[in-house]
Amino acid sequence: MLEKTEFNLNQIIDEQLLQKILPKIHGNKKEIGQMLEELTGLCDKYSLVLSKKKIEQMKGKLAKVQYASFI
Repeated sequence: MLEKTEFNLNQIIDEQLLQKILPKIHGNKKEIGQMLEELTGLCDKYSLVLSKKKIEQMKGKLAKVQYASFI
């Protein structure tokens, strides 16, 4: 008998954003600063907690050393 699993689209989107999209983002404040701000807004709107945490780390590094990447 198959178990019924709960399908949470926001969680799936959050994991894919974290695994597939954020690793491709890198650059200086002029290049990615506005994008990170907009992504933070989307994360807040759709409760994408994993991605928001990583974006906040990237924004912190951007503020500190003027360059950010996923790593």
